[in-house]
Order: sequence, then C-alpha cells, then structure tokens
Amino acid sequence: MKDSRIPLHPGTLLRIRDWIIRIDSQAGRGTTCLAYYGSVLDGEGQVLRLVVIKEFWPLLPEEKGIFRNGTGLQVTEETRQSLRWQQRRDQFRACFRRQQELSVSAAMEIVVEPYMLEENENGLYLVSRMHDGVRLTDIVPASLQEKLGMAIRLAELMGLLHEAGYIMPDCKPDNFLWIDKISRMTLFDADSILKYTVHVRQEAVYFDSVYISPEINRLRHARNIGREQLGRVLKPASDLYCCGIYLFRLLLGRIPAPGEAGDPDRIRRELCRLYPESFGSSGRTQAVRKMAAILKTVLEVNPFRRCQSAQTLVEELNEELDLLHYRRYQVRKKRAAADFSYVSYDLLEKAPVCDYLTEDLRYPGTGRKRADILITGGHVFGRSLLETLIPGIVMLDTDIHLWLAGNDMEKLWTGMCRARENPLLPALVRVVNSRGRILSDYDPEIVSRPAAVLHFTGPDNDRAILAAAARSGARIFFLLREKGEENEALAERIRQEAAPDKSVKIWVIGSKDADLGNSALEDPASCISRIPLYTRDGDYNENRVGSRIYDMGASIHGQYLRGSRPDITEEEILQDYASSLYNIQSSERSALRAVYTLESAGISRHDPAAPSRFHQLLHDPAHADLRERLIALEHLSWTAFMVLHGANRPADREAIAAYAYKDGNNWQDRRDPDHRIHPCICSSGPRRQIRTEYWDLVLNRPLAETSRLIDGLGLDRLDAMSLWIAAVRREAGRQGLTAPADKADLCHDFKDSDEDVILAVPGLLALFPPGGARPAFRILRISSGSAYEDLLSSIRTGPDELFLVRMPGAESPESGSDDLRDRYAGFLKEAGCRTALRVITPEALEELPQDGLYLDMGCRPAEGERALFRRLTAGLPAFHLEGGNCCMDTRAGDTACGAGCALPVILNRKICLPVSLLLRMQGYKPDSRDRESFTGLTDRETEALRKLTADREAFTALSGLLGQLEKDRIRRQPLTGVTPAGGFPVLTDFTDGTAFSHSGLDRVFALLQNDDLLLEGYSYPAEGEYERISFTAREEGVARLLSGLVGLAGKEPLRHQFRVRILQDSVSVADHSLYMRGFLPSDPEGISDHSGTAAALAGLREAGREDSLLRDLRILQSDTGTEISFRYSSRSVRRVLCSGEDAEPALRYTQAAEGRLYDDIRLASDFTGEGKEAGRDRIFRTGLIASVDGTLQAI
Repeated sequence: MKDSRIPLHPGTLLRIRDWIIRIDSQAGRGTTCLAYYGSVLDGEGQVLRLVVIKEFWPLLPEEKGIFRNGTGLQVTEETRQSLRWQQRRDQFRACFRRQQELSVSAAMEIVVEPYMLEENENGLYLVSRMHDGVRLTDIVPASLQEKLGMAIRLAELMGLLHEAGYIMPDCKPDNFLWIDKISRMTLFDADSILKYTVHVRQEAVYFDSVYISPEINRLRHARNIGREQLGRVLKPASDLYCCGIYLFRLLLGRIPAPGEAGDPDRIRRELCRLYPESFGSSGRTQAVRKMAAILKTVLEVNPFRRCQSAQTLVEELNEELDLLHYRRYQVRKKRAAADFSYVSYDLLEKAPVCDYLTEDLRYPGTGRKRADILITGGHVFGRSLLETLIPGIVMLDTDIHLWLAGNDMEKLWTGMCRARENPLLPALVRVVNSRGRILSDYDPEIVSRPAAVLHFTGPDNDRAILAAAARSGARIFFLLREKGEENEALAERIRQEAAPDKSVKIWVIGSKDADLGNSALEDPASCISRIPLYTRDGDYNENRVGSRIYDMGASIHGQYLRGSRPDITEEEILQDYASSLYNIQSSERSALRAVYTLESAGISRHDPAAPSRFHQLLHDPAHADLRERLIALEHLSWTAFMVLHGANRPADREAIAAYAYKDGNNWQDRRDPDHRIHPCICSSGPRRQIRTEYWDLVLNRPLAETSRLIDGLGLDRLDAMSLWIAAVRREAGRQGLTAPADKADLCHDFKDSDEDVILAVPGLLALFPPGGARPAFRILRISSGSAYEDLLSSIRTGPDELFLVRMPGAESPESGSDDLRDRYAGFLKEAGCRTALRVITPEALEELPQDGLYLDMGCRPAEGERALFRRLTAGLPAFHLEGGNCCMDTRAGDTACGAGCALPVILNRKICLPVSLLLRMQGYKPDSRDRESFTGLTDRETEALRKLTADREAFTALSGLLGQLEKDRIRRQPLTGVTPAGGFPVLTDFTDGTAFSHSGLDRVFALLQNDDLLLEGYSYPAEGEYERISFTAREEGVARLLSGLVGLAGKEPLRHQFRVRILQDSVSVADHSLYMRGFLPSDPEGISDHSGTAAALAGLREAGREDSLLRDLRILQSDTGTEISFRYSSRSVRRVLCSGEDAEPALRYTQAAEGRLYDDIRLASDFTGEGKEAGRDRIFRTGLIASVDGTLQAI
C-alpha cells in the first residue's frame, strides 16, 4: 500500500495538554502513526526534556479521507465511521495501555515510559520518554562475543514479554532499540504486541515478510483465518523462531531458508570458516557443535519441537558464551535483585535509622525510643527494602513500626506472605489496619517479640500520605512510585510540613533520566536523597565494590568460607561472594548488624575508639545483661532474615533429621521445600539456660525418653532445640546414619553461634571504620628464622606492612633476604593475609614511618644489640604473643585513639588456618607420596590414644583383633561365568525401605545391574515403606550373597554401609560402617593364647572408656566365647586402631594441642621431618583446620 502521509516539519510547535512540544525530526513511520523526536519547552523556550511523539495517522486504503491541515489532521466523517479507522484507533489507544504496563519495574521496563495519551481538535497523540537509542538494524556487532551478547539480550527481552502474557508477531530488528548509554535493549514499537492468552482479530495482527515463523507464514496466505487458528499459532515459540532468524543472520550474515538449520554439519562447516579462532577448523569442538544445535532447535520448522522457552534459549546461549569466552551474561531480573539488595543495605548503612528515632509516647519519661518508617509506591524495589529493613534494624533494640501506604504496598506484603514464598512470614510481625485493629499477630514460638509492626494506612494519594505521616510521626520515608517526578514533588511537600525541631530523611526513586546521568548516592546527610537503581545493563552496580557495606560483607563471607575451605584464596572468596545473591544478602546483613549493634550498646559509631570501647563493654561482667540482650537480638535478626528468604521450621522434633542428614541443603533453591527448613528458627530470650548437668542428663538417656525430659526442664525454645539436636545427632551416630561424624556439629548450642557473631563486631568495625579507611597499621619485629614465629602475629592481625629485621649473623648460605621474603610472602598469601612484607637491616630502622607502627616483642635481639635496638624503637607501642594469649604493653604508645585502640581488638580475633600451613611454617615439608584423604583425630581422641598405647602389648593385641574383624566383614564371591536360562530369581522377606537405602544396598544393586550381574531389573521398597525385594541374579553365588546382605540389613537396620567392588572374576562387598559386631570363640583364630585374648579385651575396655575412641561398647562372655559390639568414634579412629603403625604419628599433635594454639586439631597432610627429625613420618591428611584464638592481657 502506497504511503502518502505528510509528516510535520521540524520546528513545528504542538500544544499537547499543558506541554509545548517542538518537533525536532522524524523518527519513523508505523502502520498506525507517524513518529517524531521532540523537545518540551518552557515559557521562555528553554528545553525541559526530550520526548518521542506518535501522531495517530493510520495507513488506510481510504487515504483520501485524511488531510494534513496545518499542524493537525482533517478527517472526513465517512473515514471516522469506517471499521478500519476505529480498529486502528482502538489499537493505538491499546498501545498506550501496553506501554504503561510494560514500562514499570515489575516488567523490567522493557518499553519506554509513556507520559500521556491526549486527543484534541488537531489529532490523537502519544508522548513518551526519549529513548536515546538506535534500532537493531543499525547495529553491526564486530566480534562473536558481541553478537552472542546481542542475541542473549533479545531472547531475554522476549522472555520478559512472554512472562507478561504478550507476544510480538511483528518481531523484527526494526522494532527493537539498543541504548548504548546503559547497554540495554528495549522495545521500540508496541503497536504489534498482543496478549496471546485472549482471542485477537486478524486485523490487529501485523507480520513481517522476512522475520516470520513457518506456521504464521502459512496462515498469512490463507484466505479466511479463524480465531482458533490464530490462537494455535500465536505462541511464544513463533517469537523464538524470529529470534533464531536474527541469531542466524548475526552469525552467518544471511537469512536462513526454512529447514536449513536442520543440517548441523553444514552449519558447523560454515561457522568454522567464518570464526576459525573461536570454533577451530575441524567442526568437532564442543562450542561449534553446541552452536549448531542451538540454531537447529530454535529454527525448527515444527513449532512443537522448537525451543519453547526464551529462558531456555538464554541459558543455552549463556553456556555457549561461557565455552567461548569464559563469561556469562547476568540476566536482568537476577541483576536487578542483586542491585536492589545492595542498595537497600548501602543506604541503611550510610544513613542509619538510629539517627531518626522518636520518643515512644506509650512509655513517657522512660527514654524508650521507636522507629517509624513510611513506605509507599509500587516499585519492585519495595520487596528488597522490606527484606532488608526488618532483619537489619531489629538490632536497634527498639520497636520498629513500618507504615505501608497504598494498595500497592498492601498487595506486596500479601504476595510475600504466600505459603509457597515465605511460609512463616505472618508469624514474624504484627499487622494493623488503618483503624488500629490487629489483622494478624506474631507467633511467640518463632520470635520472642514482633520483629516489626506493620500498619496499613489506606490510600496512597498525596493528601492521604501527608495525613499518615503526621499521624504516625514518621521521620524516615521511602517514596517508591514508578514515576520519579511524583516522588520528588511529594518529598518536597513532606519536607515542608515536617516539624522544624525534628529532622527527616526522605529516600525517593527519582527521575530515570537523572539516575542514568548519576548513579551514585547523593549526600546521605541531606534531607532528600535519590535511590540509585538505574545502572549499566550487564554489570553489577558499579558502586558496590569499594563501598563499606560490600567490603565488610566480603570480609565476613571470607571468614565463613575459610571455616570449611582453609586454603581458599582471596580471589576465590570474592568470586564466591559475588556469585550468589544469598551470599551477598546474608553477609551484608551481618555487616549492617555491626553498625546497629554498636548503637544499641550506647556507643556512637563516629567515635574513633568505638571498637575498643565495645570490646571492653562485652567483656565487662557488669554489663553481662547487655551482652545477653545483644545475643538474643542477633538471633531475632537471623530468624527474621531466614524467614524472609523462605526458610521454614520442622513440623516436629523428629523431622529435624531431614535437615541434619539430607545432602545438598541449599537456601537459594526455593523449589525444594525439604531443603528450606532449619530447626533453630524458634524464639529465644536473653540468658543461656542450659546447665552442664542438663547435657549429661539428656545425652545419657534413650532418644525415646529425651523429648519428654527436655520439655520438663522449662528451657526457652532455642535452648530446648539445642538439647534435642544434640540428642538426635548422638542417636544418629549410634545408628550409623549418613551424617559424617567428622563434620562440625549442626548445632551444639546455637546461642554459642549468636554470641560469636556479637563478639566479632569490634574486630569488624576496627577493620572497616566509618567514614573511610582505618589508620595505617604496621608491625616491626626481629626475624627469629622460624616462619611460624615470624608470621603468626601478622596472620592474626592482617597489618598493612610487616617489617622483618634481619640481624647481623642471621644470614645463612641457603637463604638470603630475597629467598626469605619470597618464602614468607607465600605463607602469608596462603593464609589469606594481604600484608606487604619487607625484610630490612637494623640500619634501615631510622627511615621507617612511625605512624601506626607497632613493635612485636616475640623475638628479642642478642645481648650486645639490645641497647641499639631499644634506642631505635623507643616510644613504639609493643605487644607479644604467649601461646594463645596476646599481651599488649599498655605503657608504651597512645592507645586512646587511632590504630592504638583498634589493634587490641584486631589481635583478639579468631583465625582459622590449614594445619598443613602451620606445620610447614614449623619446618615440615609435604611428602611427595599421594595418600588417601581421611579425617584426623580430635584432641580428645588423641589423648585417649596416648593412654591406650601406654600398654604396648594390649594395643598390639587389640589392633590384631580389630584388623581380623574388619577382614571378616568383607564378603567375596567368585564369579563362575555360568548363567542358566532364566537366572536365579529371588523374592526376599518383607524389608524396611529405609534400611535398604541408608545401608547402601540400593547402590550395590544398581552397580550389579549396570554390570549385568542382575537380570531383568529389580524392585525394592522406597524409604518409609515395608515390602519384599525381588531380583534375578545371573549366578547362584550372587543371589546368595545379596539375600544374605538383605537379611542382615533387615535384622540390624541402619547399622551397615555396604560398598561393592566388581572385578573380572569376583564380587566383593565390604561393610564400611563404624558399627562393629563380632564373636570370639574360646580358642579364637588369629590370637595365639588366652593371654592375647585377655590383652585384646583389656585394650577394648580402655578404648571404650568415656566414649573417646569406641562408643557403646558391650562385652558378653559365655562358655562358647565372647560377643563384642561397639561403634568407632570416627573413621580416623578405625584406621588408627586397626593399623597399629598409624598410631605413632598421630600422637605427634598432642604437643600442639598442649600449646593452646591448635583448637580441636585435625591433621592436614603427609610430611617428612627436617633436621634432627629427618626421615619418613606419615601424618594424616584432611581438609580441616586448626583454630588460633586468644584473649587480651596487659603486661
């Protein structure tokens, strides 16, 4: 159809509503309109903002009925009454509604925001925000990485459109914009967007002749198209075919013919020819095969076999990008959630709520405070804000009142409380309506008091919000409307009406244009500040790295990771920290808690000596009540955080095992409710109530009696849960469940964990003082020649620099200063310490900077050099380490401010290091032999082993006995290779499915099935069921072997862990459980005389003393022999006791435990001694850690 429409000339002025708009240039032509770029002018002709104007002028056959008349249109009455005119006008109006719906934050703003739809005597106009972008047809990515990035963004945009219920039949590059300023792709033309969930008319559907799916192309040529036919083909899969055409054209430079991508070999050859550096030349690399498979799937002619989900296409393209360039595109929704979370924590740290508390009028004269915060608006940032506010500011030890204004906030809260999202959220807070009636209340079993009180205030118009602000007395406001201009105007009115004697803080989501120009937070001290939510697409918020809250969170996450991965590097910590939104949120909550806990203790966060003062307060017996209250508040904050992120509690005490023993617990995976429970989500108050006798009382009773016993002690819920978990873990260990005994306890006493968090606050604040970097911190010490002694204080404190003085005569031909620096620097890096190391001579002491310099007195100079060294270091504050204690010389230096007050706090922090590192620092070198990893002994087990080996005869007899019993537990069945017709069918007695699974028999059967030793499959009961097991073995011996194992597991459920080994001529099944049962006949085989039997039994009794090495030991003697049963305390204990040669090196570490530097040491590598202890000496290997701790003492 010929287009003879006449556009407006540049410079034309239009009055649309109250705006005067100047036409600057023509933007394009559409089926329903002419588009222009324009400028909104003020009364003096100055440009206020840039806009896009769409003038309704449809392209119709009746074009003679429409005329250009000055700046408007003249339309004949006949044309106005025509069906096509009315349909196009309705479509144009619907375009405005769709733009409104898709330009909001919930839809990720995939369309430019419309300002108004206005009809006057001149015509019908749609005015939108200036997009400042270029069409995709004008973008030619240069590299393969850029091309994949464009394709991913297009697929992601279509996915967001589909999530909103729309499709785009006219899906072509002309209808998409690339905004380089923010690296974001948006929709340009919303005219052809349709709801695919409702019936549409044929006249409302537009197609492109090139970017069109085969099914729509066939329908386009049909004469009569019914609504049902349209509904069958207008699906997201048709949009994805168009995305495939765009991807094909990007990669290969042409439009594909239908079905062409179905020949992957041809596609691979063409890709290798065009991109040999990326795909190679053979066409066999994984990357090129995957790329051809993606094109084949997305360009499949059959719509039912085509890729059905844009999210799937995004993930496939992301994997391809990762294969080729080792990077992934962060999808918009996840990136927005991460940005929103960071911004929430950052603004609460920079402008703390504690600066805007008001007196609680319910308790006049008591000095009690309360926080009143008003939130309004429908921006999706509101959810992140609530998830941050409630657990974050509850540490203020004051009542928190959140005033939620408007239907949008009420809907948000209702949506967050859905059982699938946050099942316990209603039990966390008290909800009050606008009339003061309590709609729902907190559950005292979950929290000891409401984490917050939520007030629904009613309408969200300006007048209602101003009334709610006056009624609530709120001093903090979050204005989260979608239109930033409305927020800014309302913020100004709130500021004007605020009481002059009470400062207010107003956070607003401002104009998008303003935020794009400056994404940094404005001065938090100002009354009105914008919330920076609009950052470059594809990147994390550029303000994160380097901000205090982010770096504090990274430090906390590093301490957490080093507890389980002591050899992790700083780079790996930062990568793991940024890889998960849950990691960031959890760690930043802990960082925010440090700031608010300080205020709860009555100490100003601006006080330079705040860390030291807080440390002294926590350890002052006179303030024990405050310390306990802060610990209880930490548990309340942690509980609120977990609940707000979807965590649930076990339905009953018995369900705790589902949390304790189920592999793969992942708090980020909300799809699996079984992994989202935590037994410690329960209320708790100050003061620990568990006494030592309670532990002994509970842990020495059968589990069946434990629950009633704990309930009778009258403890608070957290203390009672701690006792119950300890009892469950003990029972699990006795029964041989899958919970490894060598892992840290799930919860010995959860209040200990809360207390550790509070005690760590001073050290965290000392490392990250408010308002900037901490003062310079340097350590000076004389080198002793021992890396362990020279570096321990630096590893514990993490100074900026370490100066090691190499005294005359300390030089050795094997190691010069450079070698010493390189070796020591390697140790520091391995320990996660970023200290810069310098090895200097005594003459260089005079040139050292004195600010922040501390003298480590751990090594003293020789007698003849003391006077010179004392003169050169006069006035320096000094300290030294004695075992686990750090002693600070309070007589030297000014400890009232600066680094002087921070140093004791830092020195007092607890660190965790690999035992292998600590031992290598003491002169042991790793053995080159590779040995199987296994768990080392605890201090308690090592001490028991030392007593046991005191009687060498009894220990040797015991090792021989246990070694023989272990061999007897291996069942070996030769394979004959003879299989009769039909095999050997077996139907066992009724068997417990739980025992079958937990004993490992399910894995044994699966491996035998894979090796064709079982025929025709097998059936077995699921966990919790009680059914027969049926199978058909290939050989009779295998049938007997399996029948015996099933019978054994049925008689002694959960006391076996079977593992199978299949060789060419035999099958071996070994029982690897820690539970042992054996029988010694009167003349036992393997022990030569009765004295050997007596010595072995004496060794058993000694090993079972106090449950240190053997637990639940039973020895029953009769005329026929002796029956014994017990459970090894750990796998390391079993290995040591069954192999006597392993006991000797295990005892080496008793000395380390006595030095109080290793807490519950577990050994980390194989070593060979040097010097006097030269020779081969095996030491156990684990991945576990040693803890170095200490307390402060003044000299």
